[in-house]
Amino acid sequence: MPRERRIVRSYLLRCGRARPGVAALVAAGACLGLPACRGRAPVVAHLTVSPRTLTLPYPECTPFRLAWRPIAPLDRLHGRPRVFLHLVDRERGVLRTFDHELPLPWHPGEPQEYAVSLCQSGIAASVPPGSYDLTGGLYDSSWGYRWLLDGPGEEVGRREYRLATVVVPAPGGPSLGFGGSWTDIESGTDQQVLARRWLFGPGSIAFSGISGRGAIVIDALVSEGVTGGVALSTTCGRATETTLAPGHRSIELEVEAGPSRSCLVTLTPRHGPAPGATARGALCLELVAWRPEPG
Repeated sequence: MPRERRIVRSYLLRCGRARPGVAALVAAGACLGLPACRGRAPVVAHLTVSPRTLTLPYPECTPFRLAWRPIAPLDRLHGRPRVFLHLVDRERGVLRTFDHELPLPWHPGEPQEYAVSLCQSGIAASVPPGSYDLTGGLYDSSWGYRWLLDGPGEEVGRREYRLATVVVPAPGGPSLGFGGSWTDIESGTDQQVLARRWLFGPGSIAFSGISGRGAIVIDALVSEGVTGGVALSTTCGRATETTLAPGHRSIELEVEAGPSRSCLVTLTPRHGPAPGATARGALCLELVAWRPEPG
């Protein structure tokens, strides 16, 4: 399987929508007093992760691998199993979330291993420099119930495990500049998408200070009312032009190795908005970051 297909997005695209499952996670704590929640729960899986210590510069992405070995069915399953990953400070405050769905159906005896990209988006403020915990676990998307796991690390909350130490250095990665008809940066809906920015007409994103080989990562929502999609052209990677159809889009622009350089991504709505469209803009940007090639 190609490497890019093994990368599972660690962020969800929710322009204008509240994130599902937030209330369910809170409700999971209330479940502790219910009779149905009492009793000894089975261990459902053995989880190993790597690396145990990682660096997350701004505005960059870094890979984090999870290997699941399911050993029992998921009891009390009502929705879908989801993985939660939380970047937390010393007071257990959640600074970032990287929740995602498992790439394969859950079957005892059938392991699955994959990588997620932990990203600091360039349209949000950086996490303050320092050392943080990455915690995680497995929960039900419908009502927030968390399953018991074996192997990942110390349990620091209700079936929430300390997985890794994340070191955030002072910002020093590539810098971004926005040109054209972008709106001001707006707050996102949660800690998964911290900020977003709308584009009404032609716009650009300029990158400077890129060094080495890697990829520019962009996540956006192209409005349904933009009938011809949004044309993307770039001097940053191999692809010179492509059209982003309406819907959620994840783009990775590979950049060849070389000295420190600058490049440009241009986004141009082709047609629209269509009559009666109520979208706030042609495109909603929710994440942009640099992912260096692992050395």
